[in-house]
Amino acid sequence: MRRYKRVVRALVRKEAAGLLIPYGKRIDGYVMRNGEFVCRKDRYNSREHAESRMQLIAFKRSEGRAPARAYQCEWCNGWHLTHTKEC
Repeated sequence: MRRYKRVVRALVRKEAAGLLIPYGKRIDGYVMRNGEFVCRKDRYNSREHAESRMQLIAFKRSEGRAPARAYQCEWCNGWHLTHTKEC
């Protein structure tokens, strides 16, 4: 995870992100000069991949919080995991 964050920060510096997408007090993503959006969260290419990762995380965390569902991101069109139940 740390490596991923370093890669994203380096990409943002190199490409000079034009816009930061805030979510509360944190930055949720970056819009690059070419219009592409880069999420701060882990991105999965398909719902199946996200759900298989979610099951692996739940198995490793027999106690404590585990992701509750996968959702498609409106910004990057990738799939992310969340702890919140569906609305």
